Amino acid sequence: MQSEQFLMLPVPLEAAEAAGITPMSVLQCQIDEDGRLIIEIAHPDPESFDCNGDCDSCPFYQAETDRCEVFDDFIDTERVSENE
Repeated sequence: MQSEQFLMLPVPLEAAEAAGITPMSVLQCQIDEDGRLIIEIAHPDPESFDCNGDCDSCPFYQAETDRCEVFDDFIDTERVSENE
């Protein structure tokens, strides 16, 4: 689900901390079959992550170290260009 619009939802601090969510966590959301909104920490999975080669807008790219969390490696421009 890609969207350019967002809704700010208040989450009790205690609940966020219990889920391991910090201000710097990358989150993903989905709607289950019962219509419940599920918000969880996004864990990059190289097998299912669809890299579009746009590292600057990727939440898993660490610009200060030029590392990609998804592939747990330094950015390999050949691999990125293969996925474009």
